[in-house]
Amino acid sequence: WYSWKAPKNGTVTATVTGVTAFPVVEIYKSLTSTTLTTISREFDHTNRISHAKFDALAGESYALAVDTFAPNAGEFSLDLAYVPPPSHDSFTNRLPLNGESVVVTAENTAATKEAGEPLHADYPGGKSVWYSWLAPKSGVVIITATATNFFPLVDVYPESNGTVLAVL
Repeated sequence: WYSWKAPKNGTVTATVTGVTAFPVVEIYKSLTSTTLTTISREFDHTNRISHAKFDALAGESYALAVDTFAPNAGEFSLDLAYVPPPSHDSFTNRLPLNGESVVVTAENTAATKEAGEPLHADYPGGKSVWYSWLAPKSGVVIITATATNFFPLVDVYPESNGTVLAVL
């Protein structure tokens, strides 16, 4: 068991690499054994590496458990690192999209919500990434966002020059 107090807000990855065993890493909120709440866990018994991502809050304490998938034990290394936010995390650094039909594959795991950022699709959200797109012609546009482990929010903000600002 390890305890860690987050020095700042942000997305953190805990990586455990097992030298002789198959590691499992689990992150808990709270440090009392009777009130542990799992916030992230992962194991990979093939490559002897486990990564657990979680959103850390400055000043919050976390408990980290390192175990093995198999009944054997061995040496391991543990690394905690903040994940930098994507380059288009802010309105000012929105990513330009071009063309009539655009497909984007992206990740917003380490994205943040800016101070004063509006509600998107009338929901608070909190992990927004920004795009801009200048329509090459007039017509109806359909935006579809899919995700595997969360409900994506999409909102569109038209600008007077015809550029559309989209946030996910």
